[in-house]
Amino acid sequence: METNHVLTAEVSWKALAVPQPGGEDTKHLLAMAREQALRKEPAPESGEPALFDGRVALREFEWSEAFLKQFKHSSLDHPNLKKAEQLIACWPEIYEQCGQILNAINPMRIKGVNNDTDHPGSNSHQPKNTFGAAWATVHNPLLLAQAIVHEMAHNKLLALGQGFEEASPLFENSPDDLFDSPIRLDIPRPVAALFHGIYAFAHVLALDLRMYKREKSREREIRSLVRINALRVRKGMDILEKCAKWTTEGQEFFFSFRIWVAGLLREAFVLLKSAAASVASRSRLVLVGPESEAKSMLAVRLAESDSRGVLELEKMCWDVWEQSKVVQKKQLEIMGSKEVVSAFKQSSKFSSGQWISNWLKKGFFSREEYEFMKLQLANYVLKNSSDEILVFGSDHSLFKLHRFLMRLMELLSEHRAKVIYVRPVEPLEEAVSFLQTASPLPAKSLRDMLANASNRTISEYTFDASAPFEEEWEKLGDYLEV
Repeated sequence: METNHVLTAEVSWKALAVPQPGGEDTKHLLAMAREQALRKEPAPESGEPALFDGRVALREFEWSEAFLKQFKHSSLDHPNLKKAEQLIACWPEIYEQCGQILNAINPMRIKGVNNDTDHPGSNSHQPKNTFGAAWATVHNPLLLAQAIVHEMAHNKLLALGQGFEEASPLFENSPDDLFDSPIRLDIPRPVAALFHGIYAFAHVLALDLRMYKREKSREREIRSLVRINALRVRKGMDILEKCAKWTTEGQEFFFSFRIWVAGLLREAFVLLKSAAASVASRSRLVLVGPESEAKSMLAVRLAESDSRGVLELEKMCWDVWEQSKVVQKKQLEIMGSKEVVSAFKQSSKFSSGQWISNWLKKGFFSREEYEFMKLQLANYVLKNSSDEILVFGSDHSLFKLHRFLMRLMELLSEHRAKVIYVRPVEPLEEAVSFLQTASPLPAKSLRDMLANASNRTISEYTFDASAPFEEEWEKLGDYLEV
């Protein structure tokens, strides 16, 4: 990285972090990109279709068969391309930066999707080991505009030499330190990958706030995007503030990035709180995560502050499960007849909690049966409780079968539930060590719980179980109000 230090001697790393009105950051980023061991996407050729005043070509890249099973090339004159460009133009600095950082975009379609107006999904990325290129799906002009800015921001970090996995030049964290990413939910990620996502979505949030002021006809949709991205960025910044170990260059870079993001978040939450104030009904509150002192304290504090009760699923799951057809069928399989089942139930030797728990430990239920039981439990409490704080046990919200996890997400959405994930905001192994001090569970079980994608997927907010409680309680207010 010695060459990069020479190149940036006349410009502070602070200035490289945030889009500059005069474009000085872009000039130096392009100079630094030339020193990186990355393939450089060629600039537009004469006659090629292009965006951003003819500086960003629209062209088809070569893809693997596996990639083309899910996506196909879009026409290069798809109308959403121009619409997205016009949306990005509401932020002149970024419009100019897109035109200089990117050399080509490959517009793609998701196979089987025909909605080209307001499709809710979007996919984008960069070709591997390439600078100046991006691909993005075209089905929604708002999301396409976001995707172009998002991928351009990733390219800015690549220009610095900051990859997705390598710590240098911004970080000193060990590559073995893994964190919950608010972007990539399936697995914990190293800090560089987490930062790439937050850096890109900070740019997206800034674009969203500008689009919100301009696109009055899609105000509600854009406000939803602002909420999603503000919460993502807030969560990621909390992790970075606490856990990132910065190099000298990284400290300078993060200094100005933090100030910029703080302003974006203030603006976003003012907008969101204003909109939320007009909604009369309040949300259901759900706590998930491994058992901890913070989780118990949070349930009590939420109940006291909002005059609600607390419903702990761990205390009532056994009675619900005893009535489940899955459990009743299993009883009949094991005991052989309805008469024996009836006699067993009338016996006072075992409570429902004791025998169901014992059968779970002995593996009498398959994974599918147990996860179906957990889904039934969530459905039961959401439908039959009134306004209580719902506290899921350590395992009640964890799924390995995707269809059950997706159904849980649907149930939570149907009941307007706000899900708060209570866990230590630490590298994975340090979080396990923290939880072990008060948990009877072995380290492997705690590690599996934290590595499981379920709680990251269903939650929008993480309450740090390892931080001072009052500090975390104060920060929680923004989420509860939006």
